[in-house]
Amino acid sequence: MEAQGCERGGAAHCWNLQRSTWQAEIALESDQMMVRYLNAGNSGKDLARSFSYALSRQDLQNAIFAGP
Repeated sequence: MEAQGCERGGAAHCWNLQRSTWQAEIALESDQMMVRYLNAGNSGKDLARSFSYALSRQDLQNAIFAGP
């Protein structure tokens, strides 16, 4: 996660990511990754997505780091 520019959040399983046009909070849950893109929806609301660990590491990185 650090190699992708993420910084640890408040809990050990949480990460924060800041890009030039968007930001996200990533939580590594026991069965999936939860990503909340902040102020990303059409109305400026947060957009939450979950990704299964069944996906390859490359697929997870492509999906998450592409942004909302």
